[in-house]
Amino acid sequence: MGRKSSISQLAPEIREAVDRAIREGRASAEQIVEIVNGMGAQVSASAVTRYARTAREQMETYRRAQEIASVWAKRIEEQPGGDVAQLNIQLLSTLAFKVLSDINNREAEDPVNPMEMMLLAKALDHASKAERTNLERDLRIRKEVTQKAADAATQVAKRTGLSAETAADIRREILGVAA
Repeated sequence: MGRKSSISQLAPEIREAVDRAIREGRASAEQIVEIVNGMGAQVSASAVTRYARTAREQMETYRRAQEIASVWAKRIEEQPGGDVAQLNIQLLSTLAFKVLSDINNREAEDPVNPMEMMLLAKALDHASKAERTNLERDLRIRKEVTQKAADAATQVAKRTGLSAETAADIRREILGVAA
């Protein structure tokens, strides 16, 4: 694991000022160094440049993820039980296990944040509930389709002159009901 950025080791209020300046794009690396110096800390321009580059990459990744999530949310709205919904459940599970792996690979001096564990557990719980909801919906749809098929077959059997008993046998076979 690489060395922590000198910027990330600053006091939270100083780091927030640096983050804000980077987000707003209003200051050069030298100006950010002056901001940090003015707040009583010392950093180099190269450290600010590296930190800003990483922050911009993370912001771009977040922006792209937001765009993708927006498209997926629209597709899920259009087809709640479709492949995209199933993919989201899988992605959430994969992400949760990646976070768990990252937590497991941390250095001893970097303790696990209880909030991270709570959020991870919550994400896994939501994935599990979504999977269960999908399964229940699929079972309900299958039952409805089977019921409609049995009704249609019974009507056709009666219309073609089969006895009521034969029509009932066909219906039971379709529904999988033992006589």
